[in-house]
Amino acid sequence: MQLLQICLEIEETLAKIYRHLEQYGPGDEALRNLWRQLAADEDQHALQIRFLLRLPSEGLVKEARLPLDTATAMRGYAKKALREVTEKTISEATALQLARKLEKDFSQVHATVAMDYQQEQTRSMFAALAKADQDHERMLADYCSKTTLEVG
Repeated sequence: MQLLQICLEIEETLAKIYRHLEQYGPGDEALRNLWRQLAADEDQHALQIRFLLRLPSEGLVKEARLPLDTATAMRGYAKKALREVTEKTISEATALQLARKLEKDFSQVHATVAMDYQQEQTRSMFAALAKADQDHERMLADYCSKTTLEVG
């Protein structure tokens, strides 16, 4: 359950990043709408994890493939990204690059965590979170391609 709590904190942190970028970050109205949508999606992901945290933990995980220290490091990575966007002014290109990297990295985390659970429904939920992260990365890439920004 500690792993789920860390995953919850990561989702909440990503939502905070996107909300901050929506309110204070650079970019046009289309980008602000994208940040708003991403924040809402991350809030939804957090709700799903909160639901899992309410279930009995007995027999929930068959074997942990994601070490707790790795999950803890990923939480630190998300919190560092939040500090980066809130404590200094960043360019639109930097914000988009950071968001794409976060989504790509956390997609891999969700895919790994999905394999840890015995119940098909729980595995499916984490697989869906991984796919949502991939979709987010694709949405960010699409935004970049429609603008003159070159973001890797």
